[in-house]
Amino acid sequence: MLNEIQHRGVKLKPPVILFLLMFLAFVLHQWTWVGGILIFSNRPLGMFFLISGIILIISAVRLFRRAGTTIIPANLPSVFIEKGPYQFTRNPMYVSIGLITFGIAVMVGSFPFYGVWMTMLWVLNFIHIPFEEMMLEQQFGEAYRVYKKRVRRWL
Repeated sequence: MLNEIQHRGVKLKPPVILFLLMFLAFVLHQWTWVGGILIFSNRPLGMFFLISGIILIISAVRLFRRAGTTIIPANLPSVFIEKGPYQFTRNPMYVSIGLITFGIAVMVGSFPFYGVWMTMLWVLNFIHIPFEEMMLEQQFGEAYRVYKKRVRRWL
C-alpha cells in the first residue's frame, strides 16, 4: 500500500493547482509589469488548442465514468483503461491540461500565462505522473508495465 511519504506530492489536485496558477497569472498580467512581457499572441490558434484540450478531457473523463472508476489522481482506480485516447498517451487528461493552458497562453500572449503552462507541465511530469504510475503498477502489475512500454507518457 502507498504510504504518506509517497502520497505527499499529490495533496493538491491538478485542477486546484491550475486554478491557483491561473489566478496568479491573471493578477500578474493585470497589475504588474510582468504582464506586459508579451511572448506570442494569436487568438484563433489559442482557441484551437483550448478547444482541443476540452474535447480530449471530456472523452477521457467519459471513459472513466463509463468504466465506473475514479478520475481523482490520488485514489486507486478500479479499472485499467487502454482504449480511446489512452491508446496514444498514458495521460490524456494531463495532455488536455497542457493544451488548455497553452491555448490560454497563446490567446493572452503574456509571460505569466506561458508560465502557468510550463509550471503545470513540470508539476504533472515530475510530481503527479510518477505517483500515479507507481499506483497503477501496484494495482495492475504486469499489464500496466506492458502498456507503459507500448504507449508514451505524453504523445
